[in-house]
Amino acid sequence: MKPLTFLADTLKVVREFPVGARQDTGHQLLLVQQGFDPDDFKPMSTMESQTFANVFDALADTPEEAANLTARSALIRELSALIESEGWTQAEAAKRCGVTQPRMNDLLRGRISRFSLDALVNMAAACGRRVHMELEII
Repeated sequence: MKPLTFLADTLKVVREFPVGARQDTGHQLLLVQQGFDPDDFKPMSTMESQTFANVFDALADTPEEAANLTARSALIRELSALIESEGWTQAEAAKRCGVTQPRMNDLLRGRISRFSLDALVNMAAACGRRVHMELEII
């Protein structure tokens, strides 16, 4: 995973976002760290920087919150990839995952703040997928 560098006071500014917006921003930044395209982006000029191994290490208030957000982001990415690879419409994906179509739209737009880890695991199970996690020393 690429290291994440915050320029000038951007980390301070992002930390002041409302919780949901901060978490959604973190999900998009984590996609970039992992080599995926975000929903939208704009290049920034060169400024003072801070570097972090994981975007949620910078944005979360605690290491526990960072770990939870990282896991949720990974599940959102995996579920989105499954839906794309299967060629499901949002309505079909929602039915298979046991959620409404607007909820599926939230998932596909990366709105991480609207999903608990439990909800994402349940959606994966409803699609016939088992979630596998590992513990790593940090």
